[in-house]
Amino acid sequence: MFRNRRQNDLLIPFLQVALDAAAIQCAFFTSYWIRFHSAFTRLIPVTSGFPPLSVYFTSSWFISLLWIFVLHSFRLYGVRRNVRLIDEYAGIFKAVTLGMLLVLAATFFYREFSYSRLVFAMIWGLAIFFIAFFRTLIFLLERSRHRRGRGLLQVALVGSSPWLVNLSQQIRRNPGYGMRIAGSLGTKPVGGLPVLGPVGKMREVIGREGIDALILGPTGKEGGLLEKAIDACQGLHVTFYLLPGLLEMMTSRLRMQEFEGIPVLKIKDIAMTPWHSVFKRIFDLAVALLAL
Repeated sequence: MFRNRRQNDLLIPFLQVALDAAAIQCAFFTSYWIRFHSAFTRLIPVTSGFPPLSVYFTSSWFISLLWIFVLHSFRLYGVRRNVRLIDEYAGIFKAVTLGMLLVLAATFFYREFSYSRLVFAMIWGLAIFFIAFFRTLIFLLERSRHRRGRGLLQVALVGSSPWLVNLSQQIRRNPGYGMRIAGSLGTKPVGGLPVLGPVGKMREVIGREGIDALILGPTGKEGGLLEKAIDACQGLHVTFYLLPGLLEMMTSRLRMQEFEGIPVLKIKDIAMTPWHSVFKRIFDLAVALLAL
């Protein structure tokens, strides 16, 4: 199971980067063809001559690299479990728009060749369309893999909150979330799930069961549960999801997620996923080459 999930953590981001690069190339060549070789030229005639395709082809690779780093800065790469497509589309729109503004700023200082602003406007719109289209395919692929039991996160429930039962039922009914409830930690079972072990042996249970994430639902009598979980998981690659209730314990690394109307607060994530390690290495090499 662990190996299966690790393969998913590398496969999905690799497909995202590869298809984003392909989408940007498609946007470039489609825009060039529409502007200079289609019936569109009858609507807006070409008055400054027909530029060679090689100029735009060369530029497309530099712009692809730039935009991929911009998309990465918007956190659009990685295994994005439980992300709505509308949020993905919004991120793509903002990232491509910022990338295009950077490109236009660069062309303002580049005087050796005059690029068509109309072509760049088409590239902007088509890049958003193609990237969103390919991301939809990846989204459907990822959901399909999850429904077949591949690339799932191993999750354990901790606490006595009644919301934990509802949440576990939602996760089990929706395999597209990419999670599998392995059981609960404590003395009593939650929602009929098996008890994996006591809270005091949380670290041992996480190692034995290969737990990737903990969903914490403490009641008023379990005010110190979050602190115990954080102390027990020091140095482990474990994500915490906290059901609302102990707001005074929130950290600055806070993100809201929702499971069919049930809100949870994500307060700790894996510091460096395999894909982020690969991306950071590529970025370091690129900066070093530019510096040389």
